[in-house]
Amino acid sequence: MGIALSAGLAVAPAFADVESITPMDARNAKSALATRDQALDFDEDIRARRGETQFRESLDATKKRVADSKKNFAAAVKPNLDKSYWTQGREALRLQMGYLRYDLNTLAKSKADRKRIKELTTQIEKLDYAMRVKNLDSAKAEYDNTIALLDSVSSGLL
Repeated sequence: MGIALSAGLAVAPAFADVESITPMDARNAKSALATRDQALDFDEDIRARRGETQFRESLDATKKRVADSKKNFAAAVKPNLDKSYWTQGREALRLQMGYLRYDLNTLAKSKADRKRIKELTTQIEKLDYAMRVKNLDSAKAEYDNTIALLDSVSSGLL
């Protein structure tokens, strides 16, 4: 009995601050059903409901994202490659190039542009593979090829 009483007294200071907690005012919060119903609104286009159209609304914003991806690519991938930080380098590569293909396809005006974008995607995959097998010489060569191809593809589209 004495042990339970002393344990209860030891826990009591933890509950002393309970009165200072204010409850959340839920009158203005969206309900989960409202959020779900918005996603199921069949009057709206499926691509808009999924958020796929936001990248294609403004070509100026798309061009800015491509320019930012190009700039961040060299700043994120090259230092990791030089230090042979393979995992971090591959993560940086995939982070910077994740949506670049979609943005470049949005800017493409002809079949020739789309073919160049496909070549760039293949080149990025070669760089990713060289980093996966941890071959430093091959990875540096593929990095240089990727940068050159990225510059030529993006300069033709921007």
